[in-house]
Amino acid sequence: MRAEDFMEEVKRAEAELRRLTCTQSHLRELATAISPNFSGDRVQTTVSSKVENATVALVDLAGDLNEQAQKYAALVRKANELISKIPQKNFRWILTAFYIMGWNPTAIRELMGFNDAKSVYRCRKYALRELQKLM
Repeated sequence: MRAEDFMEEVKRAEAELRRLTCTQSHLRELATAISPNFSGDRVQTTVSSKVENATVALVDLAGDLNEQAQKYAALVRKANELISKIPQKNFRWILTAFYIMGWNPTAIRELMGFNDAKSVYRCRKYALRELQKLM
């Protein structure tokens, strides 16, 4: 697999991980709002109403999302491990900012002090070449 394709996959995984985290948080808030018997990841075992049944279903759904999130997190961890092996600090930083943190080229340019967006893309290209050597 090409380094660029791998990092694009990591970028999508990171976005999905953020989405799943927000969804889990939302489901937990709903469960807390609809049932006084919910606290954290636990629901009282005596479920007797439709509201409590819905709360249990929300908690189960949040658990299923956690499994998906773990798969995405593993991919991001693998990318971070590979990136950390690149000797050039700027290359590590640009790959992390662009693919994992999801920053746009303008923000990266300003932070790293590049003259223009072309410099950002050029540096990213060289960083991907270094990453390819490690893959």
